[in-house]
Amino acid sequence: MQNRPQKPDTLLEIRLFGAPVFLQANGESVPLPGRKDRALLAYLATHPDVSLARDRLVELLWADSADGAGRTSLRQALSTIRKAMGKEAGALIASDRDTVTLCGEGLVTDLGTLEDLS
Repeated sequence: MQNRPQKPDTLLEIRLFGAPVFLQANGESVPLPGRKDRALLAYLATHPDVSLARDRLVELLWADSADGAGRTSLRQALSTIRKAMGKEAGALIASDRDTVTLCGEGLVTDLGTLEDLS
């Protein structure tokens, strides 16, 4: 994959083609060891600036879990993602009791770049 320069205001770069790659503004990898943590962040990145229902995210990633256990798993995954992202997490991830949103401002994805070319 070709490396391309990030925009100056980039906080997070996500490459979704192939195995997902998550890069901080300084070019370091965002350490997400959990498969579902990576899947959640990748899914959020495909829907920037969209408030996604927590129940929908639980249904997608923890369908086999009891409702309460799935929501707990989602909370834990969001916590793991926030810790891995560090200070940028506050600017990129917004959540409330019912929804989770990944802010498109400061986010660069290869999917977004491809869509911009269309």
